[in-house]
Amino acid sequence: MSEKMKNVFRKLFDSTAILCFILIMAGCATERPADISLDELKSQMAQAMDPAGEYRRASAYYQRQNITESGFFSTSHQLLEVRFQRPDKFKLSYYHKNKVATEIISSGDQAWLVDHRHGKVTAISGEAHDKLKLMQALGHPDTDYGKLFSNITLSMLQLEDDRWYYKMICQPILTGSNPIIVYVDKATMLPKRMEITINTPQGKITSVSDVEQYQKFGTLNIPVLTRVKDGSREYTTRVVGYQLNAAFLPEEFNLPEFDPVLLENTRQSRR
Repeated sequence: MSEKMKNVFRKLFDSTAILCFILIMAGCATERPADISLDELKSQMAQAMDPAGEYRRASAYYQRQNITESGFFSTSHQLLEVRFQRPDKFKLSYYHKNKVATEIISSGDQAWLVDHRHGKVTAISGEAHDKLKLMQALGHPDTDYGKLFSNITLSMLQLEDDRWYYKMICQPILTGSNPIIVYVDKATMLPKRMEITINTPQGKITSVSDVEQYQKFGTLNIPVLTRVKDGSREYTTRVVGYQLNAAFLPEEFNLPEFDPVLLENTRQSRR
């Protein structure tokens, strides 16, 4: 090999080595093994979210939030209400033009999708029901990650805001499910970001939820402003009402009975 070629290869090697060093050091600077155990993290998260144990002692809660999605020509608003009654009653209500349009009602091992506009009730069962229960549990301040996931990998890293976060890669117990990634602010011990990937006929779609603001309700810390990127969609959810130990009537978690005459009149008026 000529001396000229040796110099070329030497420079190429040196450049590659420097590049690899930069990449390795960048990786070390942004992600590394966590400095606490998973049990310690879970304990500190619970203390940060619910320091006085108000939620753990509560029998129920009610939450009301606005969902805002900005489009090219207009901005849409949707109202969402959540009712939860221990141990396992749950109702999620979506409103359209100040009327309930769709609801998800769950009680024990049963759940239903209720379409109020067309008077239809569809049972949610099997894998869909298991995923629903998982998402419900993730929304509670007293979530026990150890019971929800078969395996959790813990590390720490810096995000784009240069703050340090604990990163939990959580593998659901459900067969075939993609890992759920949760980022917890190291300084506050409050969840900051959640990444959920779902499988669709069109391929995988990842939803990224970033909590922008927490607010205290009593001593309980609740995320009140969240920005969501769901595939090509982007929207904001803002909590406008929250109440612990809300008093619900038993029938609030019952399936509705639709009047066929009223449904037919509604259908005729839409024509």
